[in-house]
Amino acid sequence: MKVLWTEHSIQDLEGIHDYISKDSVFFADRQIDKILSCESEISEFPKSGRTVPEYRDVMIREIIIENYRVIYRIEHEQISVLTILHGARLLKGLSDTQSM
Repeated sequence: MKVLWTEHSIQDLEGIHDYISKDSVFFADRQIDKILSCESEISEFPKSGRTVPEYRDVMIREIIIENYRVIYRIEHEQISVLTILHGARLLKGLSDTQSM
């Protein structure tokens, strides 16, 4: 399946990179590469991620990459990455624009 990174998820990646790069650009680049590497796994095995406890919807799943939750939705023709957040942060409601 094709993986679509939503605008919101791209902004999340940029924010993660900006935050980590304050200490080390090298480690910021490395963390983003690790997060992006999940694309091949979820495209081949979309149900490999666990269902997101806050939503209880079998089509909204997450993969954990170190300290980050990569939350995605399985759709008919694609997988949409909705958001990426640090595991210590609370997941707020996913907006309609994130799910498009």
